[in-house]
Amino acid sequence: MPHAADGDRERSLTPAGVAAATRMGAYLRDVGIVPDLVLVSSARRTRETFAAAEAGYGAEWPGRFEPSLYNAPDETVQALIGETPAEIKCLLVIGHNPSLAECALRFSARGSTIDLSRLQRHFPAPCLAIIDFASMSWHEAASGGGDLESFITLALLDQAEQA
Repeated sequence: MPHAADGDRERSLTPAGVAAATRMGAYLRDVGIVPDLVLVSSARRTRETFAAAEAGYGAEWPGRFEPSLYNAPDETVQALIGETPAEIKCLLVIGHNPSLAECALRFSARGSTIDLSRLQRHFPAPCLAIIDFASMSWHEAASGGGDLESFITLALLDQAEQA
């Protein structure tokens, strides 16, 4: 990981990280997921992840940079999700571990045993935990009860390309 003279918050995304985020953006496009809002940590590498994912997607997303997401505890992430306006149907959060992993686990009450097992073992950067909360409000969703539709990692994308 490259070090930044101004500290961790200003650490850049590596070239491999840019390529990975670009692939994740393309994946979202390919499966037809359109974020209505993207909450992004204010750290430089998450802002760069957002830009690379948008580039891979091929369209701009409505984003909001959230300083409180930087190395936030999972309760902060939960609270931000719970405050999401009702008109937002698809929310994407770009932040940091371990809080995103903990939230994904807490939010995923159901799903395929394979995806749930993989999610419990490792939440690598980048990855996508696609969780459906059906008709719940975001406030209700922040307490859990969602269905893990899929858990996508770079390793899975590599396997799919080789098949």
